Amino acid sequence: MPNGHHDFDTTTRPALDAFFAPIEEQTENFAMRHNLRLTKYYHQWEQWDLSFRHPGGGVGKIDMMKESDSMIKIGCNWWIDDYEEGTRSIRGMVFGEFPIEGTDLAVILMPAFQTIIAWEKDQWDKVISGFKDAWQRVPREVFEDLSLYPVPHTTEA
Repeated sequence: MPNGHHDFDTTTRPALDAFFAPIEEQTENFAMRHNLRLTKYYHQWEQWDLSFRHPGGGVGKIDMMKESDSMIKIGCNWWIDDYEEGTRSIRGMVFGEFPIEGTDLAVILMPAFQTIIAWEKDQWDKVISGFKDAWQRVPREVFEDLSLYPVPHTTEA
């Protein structure tokens, strides 16, 4: 989904593709093995993410963000949206920063994934309100449809 840069695919994306190239195959393999949805450059951000339906509800996500020309930052996130209240409950953390070259990504992604899976409700970092009017413009069934996010394989295959 574009975030306003009409020339992103011709100017910015080639450099980002080159940056992420060293971890592309490992990321795709991890996503397939654990049934995760891989998204590249959502809203044209300099990151890839692996998302899934969290066993406790809502969406879990591992972010792989370009931190510098040679480093990636791994972030762990989980959120649950409450349609009636118009709130989003969020838990997140920076898992660490790692060299983009020569990193065995599975060794990093598996504990990050397990960390997110182990989180429980009511351990939120923050609850953000104010979404009720916007969210309730959409029918509840549509809003709460998480079919875009796969049910993950939570054990090592």
